[in-house]
Amino acid sequence: LMMFCDILVVNAIEFWSGNNPVPNKYASFLTRNGGELVLEKTEDPTTLRVAVLQHGEVKHEAYIQRLNDDHFRLYDAELKLVAEAHGARGGAKIVN
Repeated sequence: LMMFCDILVVNAIEFWSGNNPVPNKYASFLTRNGGELVLEKTEDPTTLRVAVLQHGEVKHEAYIQRLNDDHFRLYDAELKLVAEAHGARGGAKIVN
């Protein structure tokens, strides 16, 4: 789980910052279990769609919204706010 979070957060930040050689719209990474992690820009330039696929089928889907350099929101597949992180020390708030 921690490795998934690391891949997700690091690649999402690098995706927006331009420090990662990821195409402008879409990036795909293979997982250890043969799945696929997909990062895809949405029509909203502040929001990134994250999907985990297994055998071509979406198993998990979420959205990360970047409000500014140190403020992010995580939404589930139905766009319900799940968590929020901000601040230089990475403070996070889990939303019920």
